[in-house]
Amino acid sequence: MLAELTISSTSPPMALTTRPRNVIGLHFLGPASAMRLMEVTCGKATAKNVQASVLMIAKRIGKIPVFHNAHSIFCRAADA
Repeated sequence: MLAELTISSTSPPMALTTRPRNVIGLHFLGPASAMRLMEVTCGKATAKNVQASVLMIAKRIGKIPVFHNAHSIFCRAADA
């Protein structure tokens, strides 16, 4: 898994790897120590198991992941 700190698109790193299914973007909303939300940007090729791994990591560190697709305006909050 390649987790990139991002606030917009996962397209540039996806174009540079032979495994775009393993690329996902993460953005900790600031201040990270106080905000519980964590933005998760999925590309068109991001695999479901990578998304599931990020969900588990977020829960482990006490964050609420908000998933969205880099190619869509729709968001969904993961069950916390």
